[in-house]
Amino acid sequence: MKYKGVGVSILVDGQPLEEYSATVDEAENTITCWIASEEHKDFTIKRYNDMDTHGASFEFFVDGRTVNRKGHSRPGKSGCTYGHRVSQDTVLPFKFTRLLLTDDDASSSGHPPANVDVVGTIEVPVRRSTSISEVKWPRKLGKLRNNVVAMHESTKNIGGHCVAFGAATKIPSNPTLHVEYLDPPDMPYCKFRFRYRSRDILLAQGIIPAPSISPELAPFASTSSIALNSKKRAAAAEPSSAAGPSSSKKGRHTAEVVQLPIKPDPDGRSNQNASLQAQLDVMAAAMDTMRANMDTIRAQLQNNDMDAAKREPNPITMTTSGDVIDLTDDD
Repeated sequence: MKYKGVGVSILVDGQPLEEYSATVDEAENTITCWIASEEHKDFTIKRYNDMDTHGASFEFFVDGRTVNRKGHSRPGKSGCTYGHRVSQDTVLPFKFTRLLLTDDDASSSGHPPANVDVVGTIEVPVRRSTSISEVKWPRKLGKLRNNVVAMHESTKNIGGHCVAFGAATKIPSNPTLHVEYLDPPDMPYCKFRFRYRSRDILLAQGIIPAPSISPELAPFASTSSIALNSKKRAAAAEPSSAAGPSSSKKGRHTAEVVQLPIKPDPDGRSNQNASLQAQLDVMAAAMDTMRANMDTIRAQLQNNDMDAAKREPNPITMTTSGDVIDLTDDD
């Protein structure tokens, strides 16, 4: 996403994730979109400064928690933030992982309360800034006390994923700067907000458009739908019996196998394999639609429960210090 002369994107395997349903809140100077997260995948936050006259300082919040690394990009430059910094050239990389749920009320005691609404978000406020001086190493760094997010099951968070941190990884060593901000912390120049969920959930919620049936399969899908509807109407027209074998089937669900027509090829021979494959594709598409509908219903039930859910403590705490910024520009 790009907004007001700066930009941020989330990279996985070096490629930016596709962004869905981007919206801008001019009053809050915030741009928001959805991205699809994948469990166990590392990611990088890429930043861009297309302004000609000001540097841009980026701060990073994952699931509501600040990361012990800020980034400064000079005018016309870009850079990457790889994770939670533990030394001049080492980070714990960002990683999408499964959100753990627990029924143990004491499992997350002793930590600040979690804001359920920010789990499943990556936020990057941006402030215009100018660099003052370079910082010498070593310098004090904040500590990451826990690596995995666990939440009480009563929160019913529907995202399924959270951000954890991987094993220590070496990164390029770049200058670290003291900066002077031109925007106050409570009124950043702009803010980028990424809401992440699994692809299945985004499909179920309609945020990612459902894949359409290819023109080649459309005739088969149409025939299948007509056949199924005909069987349903025939079943509804049959009189019910008070006794006999039909009464023992009450409450049971049965599936009908629909025989789709096998179309001859131009030479007059039946292309049976292609037709059978088409039947499988149509059935698979129908099953995907049913699963998506089920996920939507589950998500709605969980959404309804979230309003009444109590806020439980969350077991990650992080501390940061100072207005020290990593330069990490790309050249």
